[in-house]
Amino acid sequence: MGIESPASEAIEDILDDQTQTEPHTWAAWLIPLLLASPILWLLTLALDELALTSALKLVITALVLAGSLEAARRAVCAVGRARALRSSLSVAAPGAIAAGQKADASGEGQAAILKALHEQITLTIHPTSQQTTLYNPRSQGYCTTGEKSVLASTHSFVEWIVRQAVALPISCNRIPAGGQADHLRDQQVQVVIPLEEPGWITLGRPRESESYSRGQLSFLQALRP
Repeated sequence: MGIESPASEAIEDILDDQTQTEPHTWAAWLIPLLLASPILWLLTLALDELALTSALKLVITALVLAGSLEAARRAVCAVGRARALRSSLSVAAPGAIAAGQKADASGEGQAAILKALHEQITLTIHPTSQQTTLYNPRSQGYCTTGEKSVLASTHSFVEWIVRQAVALPISCNRIPAGGQADHLRDQQVQVVIPLEEPGWITLGRPRESESYSRGQLSFLQALRP
């Protein structure tokens, strides 16, 4: 079955991200290996009661052991996904994305959309900072909340960011080098969320980690209008 919506795609990325950590990987292989000894012992006892050749016993042992280990590994992975599905971001993501889509479809304008985005990002990601840069017709440039400087529409960073369609970490080598990129790094910005022509949103690091995970970036991408 294919991915049906941005929300479901984001949830899948969040689950994959949270179940591909080192502890999950170790558990997925170590637990089945620990079960191998008792399985092999019970299987040997059972086969000793049957009048089978050594070669046939070996084949049966290999097949049963391989199947048991794979079943145990799948069970551990399923438990890991079930736990990840109950994480705060997994639980909050569908409602947050729906709220953003509702604001976008409401026809109330850019202010309503930005308000919904800010609220949902704050509730789910808890970034250390969050700023919005929007186009100002009077100054014919892009102004950032809390800053007096204006970026001209012809600025290389502006021309690049308004063409982007995905949320990008500031460390991404696709971001043009120069004063604006250095300015964002000096402000400890970690992610830029393009809003096409209206502007963009910048976020500091998430509250619970040092950087954004693939699942969080996927969620932010699904959240944008």
